Amino acid sequence: MERSILDAPFFMRKMCRLKCGTITCFVVELQKLLFCLKNVVLLSKLRYTTLMKRKLLLVLTLFCAFQLTAQMPGWSYIQPILVTENSGALVTDYQLQLTVNTQDMITAGHLLADGSDLRFTKDCGGTLLFSYWIESGINTPTTKVWVKIDTLQANANRVIYMQYGNALATAVSQIAGTFIGPHSSTDSVASGGAGGATTSQRGFRFAPTQDLLFSHIGKREPNGTTRYVTLFDFATQAILSQGQVSGPAAQFSYASVPNPIWLTSGTQYILELYQGASDGYYFGTSSQIGQHLTYLDMRYCNSCTQNTFPTNTLTNYHYGTPDFWYFTKNTITPAPTYSLTYTGVSATLADQQSACASDTSSLVLAPTMGEAPYSFSWTGNGVIDGSNQTAIVVAGDTTEYFVQMTDACGLIYTDSITVNAWPLPNITIQSSAPVICNGEFAELSVAGNYNFQWDDNSTNDTLIVMPSVTTSYAVTATDSNLCSNTAVFQQDVNVPITGSQNVEVCAGQFFTYNNHSYGAAGSYLDTIVGVTNCDSIVTTNLTVNALPNGSQTIDVCAGGSYSIGNNTYTISGTYTDTISGAVCDSVVTTNLVVASPINTTVQISGITLTAQAGANAYQWINCANNQVVPGATANVFDPVANGNYAVIITEGNCSDTSSCSTISTIGVQELDFVENISVFPNPNNGVFTVQSSLSQTVVLTDALGHLIQKVELTSGQAQQLELKELNSGVYFLVSRTKVVRVVVE
Repeated sequence: MERSILDAPFFMRKMCRLKCGTITCFVVELQKLLFCLKNVVLLSKLRYTTLMKRKLLLVLTLFCAFQLTAQMPGWSYIQPILVTENSGALVTDYQLQLTVNTQDMITAGHLLADGSDLRFTKDCGGTLLFSYWIESGINTPTTKVWVKIDTLQANANRVIYMQYGNALATAVSQIAGTFIGPHSSTDSVASGGAGGATTSQRGFRFAPTQDLLFSHIGKREPNGTTRYVTLFDFATQAILSQGQVSGPAAQFSYASVPNPIWLTSGTQYILELYQGASDGYYFGTSSQIGQHLTYLDMRYCNSCTQNTFPTNTLTNYHYGTPDFWYFTKNTITPAPTYSLTYTGVSATLADQQSACASDTSSLVLAPTMGEAPYSFSWTGNGVIDGSNQTAIVVAGDTTEYFVQMTDACGLIYTDSITVNAWPLPNITIQSSAPVICNGEFAELSVAGNYNFQWDDNSTNDTLIVMPSVTTSYAVTATDSNLCSNTAVFQQDVNVPITGSQNVEVCAGQFFTYNNHSYGAAGSYLDTIVGVTNCDSIVTTNLTVNALPNGSQTIDVCAGGSYSIGNNTYTISGTYTDTISGAVCDSVVTTNLVVASPINTTVQISGITLTAQAGANAYQWINCANNQVVPGATANVFDPVANGNYAVIITEGNCSDTSSCSTISTIGVQELDFVENISVFPNPNNGVFTVQSSLSQTVVLTDALGHLIQKVELTSGQAQQLELKELNSGVYFLVSRTKVVRVVVE
């Protein structure tokens, strides 16, 4: 359907999209842009100035941001190529011929001069590289490139990517891998005698059964000399390719031709091997030929050069023997087509849609081409969620929304859609009596050319109501666009109070109701006059509560305190406090008993620590780490190692800790001062003898005071200890009053 110029905003946003991802489509898109700018000027004259300025800004922003997209690491430029399968069959390993303007790419500094950084990939990230071969025309507008594509689905589009712009890349263009082969024309011909005429040419005439890529020349001859191999066009007698091949006698040897050429199906060619003045050749009966060729006859000339076109003929012979390698390609009819101006990403989006004002609308964008996953960005007034493929919007007025879709390759597609917002019905509920008494009725009414539905499902434009309490009523109006709006009205109802209430107050307080104050317990009647003459009678049952009282006895340790209400007490005594309650205050009497301080004095006698006797419990601790000493729970404590010690004393429910006492005389008496214990030998290897003048129990400890062994000694008797497992170091033999240092080496 044709549109007038007044519809320009709708077709302009379709025409003014810049979908270019690379330089190659720059000219086409620039022409579109110029067309768009002309129409922008025209539309500005038709009072579309503000709208078109916004469109122009969007177009220019997209135009300046189209160059770089995501590609494989190290490559700076990417161009999607749209390939279309036209035969209706699944195609695999297809050699697609492209014509690429490498001149512009090289001139812009985006492609290396020899095209060695050119790559073709299955996806933009380069997870699969396609084999390719640059046939000819590098740095020209018509560079011929063959790309081997893995799969083309029947009658389907496929996007591949051309990537370039890496100064460190090396050339990977090659025939092998891109085409099928190599195949040989005569490498199975290895029979016949040797000899023949010198200064001659021997070879064969043939015709390809399909197009072949001629890439290498070869020879098998009996002399092992370097030979010319020449390819002639049979019809024109022109030399198409010529080169020299070296290699040993009696085997096939090959050399690549500088410029591989295509041999076309059905065209006749002659391949010749040249013999110099002292060369010979093989000869014999054979019509052996490669499977893609048709053998026609043997061709030769005598007393000629390598440039002489041979005219003599023999049938069913191979003289020479020359050979060549060739490659084939997959063909299908009709052949796939491609587009180098494809943007790589596209989608469908409606030009416009309509919705009721303030209703949510779903704007559906459907990607049709590009690499998933996609990211989306919707803009416009009332966009609720602009990051999803489908945008949820609320258009309060007719609004144009813009979307930018970016695929995994970084290629960008932009579009827009206009949401026409229909106004909602404008309705108001009127009441015949805004305030009524319960038992009375009121008539609610609405106006307008709408379909109405009240919340009781009635569909009239009036509603008779008789609520017993204040009640809200709603009506929904729907217009011809199916846009709906709801109005709510609160019908106020005065309800007479005919009942009673129970009220409690504290002694000395009053209850005020209906301008009356009551302070004595009893029942009282009050008449309440309503604004609509809906009088009420209320019975008040008043209870007067006495103030609650109580007492308590609290015990605290010396130095402690007790808090009640807003007061804190630290001295024994009787205290009275008033506590505020939820209804009535209470009076509390507290008998506070503060315990006497605990006597934490510790006496030191030698290495014996003694605390004041008579407490409920004792616990000695090591002041170095505040850890309890196991088993030290009496008021008398004999440490086994030097250190600082304190005792925790408990009397009743109270505990206090003494100051730390220092013991430093354990282990300081050397052997020279020991009178009742002897150790020998000392130092020793862990085997030594102990003798005491007294019968007693002694302990052997390490330097940290850890118990090693207890030893029972009998007065005057020597006792040998064997402690070979001891590590070298200093140990202490401790009796009740003495300490002997024992050295183990």
